[in-house]
Amino acid sequence: MWSERKKAIDALNNALQEEARLIYKGFELTNEIIQFLYDASEPISFLTVCGLVLLKGRNLGQGIFSLALDGLAQEAGALLRPTIECIELLEYFRKDPKKIEEAIEGKLPPAGDIAKKIDGRLKGLRDYLNRNASHFSFTPGARLHLIDWRNENVKLKQIYTGFFLLLLR
Repeated sequence: MWSERKKAIDALNNALQEEARLIYKGFELTNEIIQFLYDASEPISFLTVCGLVLLKGRNLGQGIFSLALDGLAQEAGALLRPTIECIELLEYFRKDPKKIEEAIEGKLPPAGDIAKKIDGRLKGLRDYLNRNASHFSFTPGARLHLIDWRNENVKLKQIYTGFFLLLLR
């Protein structure tokens, strides 16, 4: 089960060293920002809420990365959707810091409404994820990676191809 992860990690340690350095540095910087927000905030403040949203987004990003290393990048789309919601929520708070009260009171609008209010530009991606990744679907995009089309057989084991990591280049 872990052989694909080993191949991916080998690639990160060799051919994709620079990409790996950037990914790890991104997680490291995000952790520093989260810690800074936590240290600088008072209980249940703007900084606290933003830090927690960023932490949730970081955790989701780590899950996406982990699934991609296992050859399950398509399934990671289910995590990409709420990751986008975290990004858009931070933008929502940035544009109007008073909206933090909605989060504190548990009265945030639905993610789609937040995206509209910030003029979010990821609707196409969110729609794609809804059709093919965030929910079970039998669309071609949701099942393409499950079939070995050359041999007309199912892929019981998803393989690492490096495709996801090559997208970073």
